[in-house]
Amino acid sequence: MKNQYELVHLGINTADSAEAEKTARLLSLMFDLEVRPNQKAVFAGPYFECMRGPGAGTKGHIGIGVEDVSAAVADLKEKGFTFNEESAGFTPEGKLRLIYLADEIAGFAVHLVQK
Repeated sequence: MKNQYELVHLGINTADSAEAEKTARLLSLMFDLEVRPNQKAVFAGPYFECMRGPGAGTKGHIGIGVEDVSAAVADLKEKGFTFNEESAGFTPEGKLRLIYLADEIAGFAVHLVQK
């Protein structure tokens, strides 16, 4: 089965919590989205993750959802991409659920995440 890649969110790096909240509220107002704050970020709906300070990537990060993260990693490794193994996150059962690529693309970190 061929991997299906889906853009799930855009991570936006901000200077601090105040800028993250302001950015999330503006995006939420613009697109009729719910503001959902957490410890590390403020989400504007499921699409925008406004980081409460510098986060992954020079400009931010791109979250790509996949059904099987391990299969997607294998697919991208075949295409010559490498991964930051230290960024890997696992389910309680030990299944890979999140991992960042080693290199940024145009200033954005890219991570695969289990849908």
